[in-house]
Amino acid sequence: MQKLAVRDFEAILQHSIPVFDGLLPDKRENRKLLKLLYCTAELHAFAKMCLHTEHTIEHLSEVIKEFSKLIRKFREDVCSSCNTVKTPSELSRREQNQACQKVPGVPQETHQQDVFHGRQPKLLNLETYKFHSLGDYPAYIYLFGPTDSFSTQPGELAHRLVKCLYGITNKCEVAQQIGNHVCRQERAELAQKVRSKQTQLRNIVHCKSIRASKTNNVEDNFQIYGNTIHEVGTCQINFTTYNNHQGYNTINPKTHPDVMVLSQDDQRDAQPFWYGCVLGVFHAKVATTHPDAKSKQIERMHFLFVRWSRLEPNYHSGFRHAPLPKVGFVEHFDDFENYAFRFLDPAQVLRECHLIPVFRLGKTHELLPFDCPVARQVEESKSKDWVNYYVNM
Repeated sequence: MQKLAVRDFEAILQHSIPVFDGLLPDKRENRKLLKLLYCTAELHAFAKMCLHTEHTIEHLSEVIKEFSKLIRKFREDVCSSCNTVKTPSELSRREQNQACQKVPGVPQETHQQDVFHGRQPKLLNLETYKFHSLGDYPAYIYLFGPTDSFSTQPGELAHRLVKCLYGITNKCEVAQQIGNHVCRQERAELAQKVRSKQTQLRNIVHCKSIRASKTNNVEDNFQIYGNTIHEVGTCQINFTTYNNHQGYNTINPKTHPDVMVLSQDDQRDAQPFWYGCVLGVFHAKVATTHPDAKSKQIERMHFLFVRWSRLEPNYHSGFRHAPLPKVGFVEHFDDFENYAFRFLDPAQVLRECHLIPVFRLGKTHELLPFDCPVARQVEESKSKDWVNYYVNM
């Protein structure tokens, strides 16, 4: 936890709620801590937005007011009941500094500096400029635009790119070599965008060609060429960000397997999204003999093998209740109507998501009552699953 950059503190904040859950023994204090962390992450997210409207700036002002109330209440109720002291590394550093300041031959009583023994108490100090300047964010956004226009983070990230490219040069004529690498990356990104557009067009065409009517059975008109399915390592998903920029996620079943899709429930109180863990990425050559098909040629079709998750029942989340959404794997049943594992069209995936285990609840083997390494990630246990996951926002 030493020599952390701003981006490191940002990553810690975004992943802190599942880690701090259950840290305090008192349930009321634990809820206050989680609510404060959620409000802090919400404040950071809205203050860092690259595109603002009047509604988002008004919401940012309300979040700042709520954060001010929560942080003061946290200091009065929670911090007062907890005895917090400095870390052992801070204690050893202070002792080294005191030893260096001693003058040889001078008695210890003549030192003007007070010498403290033991680890000093560490309190939450709200009388700093960082807390004082939080209320200026909405006004500065009105005056100068979003914070990315005057933030130092883009420059720091660009500096990291230059240092990375400098390491692959021969240290002679560095500027020219770095420029050549940047031009190659730009050409590669442009070619990738063109190829992705062509792939999307082909997917739309072949999906329309093999779409069967509700009266006919799809299996009777659907054939896999050679009865062969090929597995690949990754799948790229393109999406549009909130500020109208194009983004993409690389779905990897080993490192980034979690995805989200639109919910198919038509009920009023239904969840807006479904979540799943991609276990495999496949493609096959398929053909259709359906009479209404526009094309009966053999075409390549991509699909994902997904283990689905469901929202935790009787659990409230969102901006009003503050906790993160909580999901869990669908229980597996040995029958035909088993919805725990299904195939999914990559075109239905909205984007990648981040599911963090609820460490406080531990693991269970009841969701999948047999050992199946394929259904679980490599770093997870082969016989147990986490009871629940937090959907990181």
